[in-house]
Amino acid sequence: MMIRNFSLLVLSLVLLSILCSKTHLDNRFYNEIHDKSLNIKYHHPDFLLNDPINFYSLIHFIEYFALSLIRFIKLKHILVISIIWEIIELFISHEWARESWANKLCDLIFNLFGFYFSRLLFNR
Repeated sequence: MMIRNFSLLVLSLVLLSILCSKTHLDNRFYNEIHDKSLNIKYHHPDFLLNDPINFYSLIHFIEYFALSLIRFIKLKHILVISIIWEIIELFISHEWARESWANKLCDLIFNLFGFYFSRLLFNR
């Protein structure tokens, strides 16, 4: 039961991240999905320190703020979800997934800040 809930939560988080991306608002998003095959390819970040904090940092904060409102979610879950998502982004072919190593680290930090801020705010 707990594994099923956790799996549904991870899937929801991934879908929310995709829906909140700017490319989803672009009409090309539909065409990109249907024009590309499922070739899985590693995309090495081009930069080490370029653009460490951006619009998506706010989305990360909000997502993990919301995740902390689910009682059974613990810090270990947040770390696992965050790290897995950043690894998945290395294989996503869309431009919104291209980011520097510093941005990946900042995303993890924003995830933790969102989680802890909500827990402190609501005293859980």
